[in-house]
Amino acid sequence: MAFNKIYGDTSVDLKMRFFDEIIRDDERLKAAFLAFVEEENSPPESLNTAAFKDTVLTIKSNFLASFEMADPGEPDWHCYEAPHSGYVEEWEIYQMASEQEIQDVFEEFISQATATIIAQQPDILLAQLTGMYEAIIEARVPDKHNSFDDVNEYLLSEFPDYIKMLVEKLWPASFSHQAVEKAYELFFRYWRDTHAEKLAALHYFEPLLISLAEMPNETDELLAIIKNTLVDQAFLPELVLLLHENSENESNWLQAALQLYHKSESAAKQLLTYYHENDTAAFVKIALEIFPKNPKGWAAFLEEYVSPLQDKELFVSVYLQLIYFKRQVDYYIKVKPYLDKANYSLLMEKTSDDVPFTAQLLAADGRYADIKTLIETKANHWNFDQLIAPIIKVYPDYALNNIKTMIEKTLKTARDRYVYQDVAKWLLLARQIPGLEAETSALIKNTYNHKPTLRALRDEMRKMGVVG
Repeated sequence: MAFNKIYGDTSVDLKMRFFDEIIRDDERLKAAFLAFVEEENSPPESLNTAAFKDTVLTIKSNFLASFEMADPGEPDWHCYEAPHSGYVEEWEIYQMASEQEIQDVFEEFISQATATIIAQQPDILLAQLTGMYEAIIEARVPDKHNSFDDVNEYLLSEFPDYIKMLVEKLWPASFSHQAVEKAYELFFRYWRDTHAEKLAALHYFEPLLISLAEMPNETDELLAIIKNTLVDQAFLPELVLLLHENSENESNWLQAALQLYHKSESAAKQLLTYYHENDTAAFVKIALEIFPKNPKGWAAFLEEYVSPLQDKELFVSVYLQLIYFKRQVDYYIKVKPYLDKANYSLLMEKTSDDVPFTAQLLAADGRYADIKTLIETKANHWNFDQLIAPIIKVYPDYALNNIKTMIEKTLKTARDRYVYQDVAKWLLLARQIPGLEAETSALIKNTYNHKPTLRALRDEMRKMGVVG
């Protein structure tokens, strides 16, 4: 198992350097290599529809049995490797042991699929992946300890990672465009005929289909195959748009993007990027249309694209959403000149639960008197430093008196290092108050000499540089 793991994790480049060195001095390896090259240069036989289906069923049967042997209730303890020597809960041990068994099953599949890549047989590769998918969703794995909420969902959640491994192994491969076209045709036809109700699951295979399409191929033929099998292109938006892009037909690409953006976030992002560069009015129209569907997600994407000159409504919507979930006052400063009373009121209402951030917004507006109201009604030792900081130069006497009061109140009711760290923090803020240096020094001295003596408080004051 150790060899398989190390070999699987080793880069192709390092493996090639190793084999390149040893093959030059080994006559048997030279002969085997020459025979291998001669055999490999012979074009592999393509599957027909029946053979594709047989391959799917074979893989499904084999790995269905393997998954169902991985019993989370009775894992193979002989193969279990503890991740560390510390204490682990019993339920967690069962789960980790089961995960390792499942990982072994996936690794065996990767080994078989890698051999298929080496053999330059993309049709068999797609049949193997389809068979593995069917094994994953149909496996009946006993789980009496409830190690997984749903075993099949867990297997399906792991599937994309192993497809990613195969994608990485594809890059040195070289498939003919005829082989890829045949593989596409068999794959999509099988899914249309066998999984007509589950075509949305095609998205699991999209990364590998994209990798195959990126090899020297006739992209128009691949698009025609998808279209002729009547598979909804919305299930594979990135693949479809890549094929249109590679065909270098901008009009067809744009038409496809306009058909897909309602159903695919990826397509919508590509369309927005295109329109941002080529058609501002269309960009604004599409952005305003899709933004309400996922304001938080779209705000993060649109931040770098929007401006008030382009469209004030869109700019305000995006930046308000950025304020809501990022809570950064810089966003408020940028959008403030464009807020009307309704939006401003909505902003203050939606952020009112975050008292320190409300103080930052009030400070940005110069509403320091309202910050005093926050201090008097909502201050506690958790948020006090963030509330008092904006007003120490505006209301110096008020700030120092409140710091003194908060210290006295806190030290009467709480005694631990976290509290003392807060006290030291408040004293550092007091030092920033202009014109009250003598009063601040007296407060620091009195706090340091608190009775009864608080050695931990003194230690924290020294650590934070309040005293020397």
